[in-house]
Amino acid sequence: MSLLTGFNIANVERVEITTEETTPVTLVFETASNVSCVPAISQGQEIEQRVKNVIMGLLKTDDLLKGYDITLEDQRLITEVLELIDGGTVTLSSSAFSKYEGPNAGSAPTRKSFSLTFYTSDRDTSGAANSYYSWKFVNCKGKPVEFGGKDNEFRTTSYTIESRPASGTALVTLQKVTTLPSVT
Repeated sequence: MSLLTGFNIANVERVEITTEETTPVTLVFETASNVSCVPAISQGQEIEQRVKNVIMGLLKTDDLLKGYDITLEDQRLITEVLELIDGGTVTLSSSAFSKYEGPNAGSAPTRKSFSLTFYTSDRDTSGAANSYYSWKFVNCKGKPVEFGGKDNEFRTTSYTIESRPASGTALVTLQKVTTLPSVT
């Protein structure tokens, strides 16, 4: 028998969002400060057969995981990410941000499906990265984004994302990588 030591999970090193369309677009950023993935569960049931004060039988179905509800917090407002997750439209002027218009009131927004991959690191006692871990979630869709501001504080943008893969598809893929993928 051998002693298991596992690995540590530190930081949000990088986030990659890739649209799931004929010509995919990949957005890469390293300004995210927090990613939280909460299981979305379809609750099972228990039906008891009781006779007087005795349980005689039990019909039980298990809880089933149908996906994840992901919260992504970013220290910067990246309008391309806002456009994809919130479902609005960004207008550029001379290749720079000019305007953002959210979805129309009272109408179903057209939000693109995408995969979300975030990278964490495993750090040694010197603080150096031993390796990185890629956490991939597929068939994601964004939810409406909250806005606001406060005097003398920088705003952290918080995005809410639902990942609901098709039947027979892995809910999450965790993979060890030696280095972060190169970015051009």
